[in-house]
Amino acid sequence: MDAAEMEWARSVVESMYADHPELYDRYGERGREKCLEDNLHHVRHLRTCYELQDARFFVDYARWLDGILRAHGMETEHLLDNFRRMLDTVASVSSLSAAERTWYTSCLHQACEMLRVRQEG
Repeated sequence: MDAAEMEWARSVVESMYADHPELYDRYGERGREKCLEDNLHHVRHLRTCYELQDARFFVDYARWLDGILRAHGMETEHLLDNFRRMLDTVASVSSLSAAERTWYTSCLHQACEMLRVRQEG
């Protein structure tokens, strides 16, 4: 993972905690650190999906992660919010090629749709 991808993950976490200060109240600094770890995993999974040219890999990861997070008291909306923020900012990751940005965007859209349906169901 390069510095631009790491900064992307950090900026998503900062945005989430700025818009939802109750996250810090509820989970503290340890929760913020875990959120950053999770976002670094999201980026790694997106990279792997691109290399495999298999979007299903990311959607399956999102489904699995949502189950884990819900088991720990989080809501699907938290993961959806996270992925939407990644979608909103992926174009700013300077180290990604246009093809990578397009692929990541597609994977994130597919994962968001799966989570939205899951949330409604």
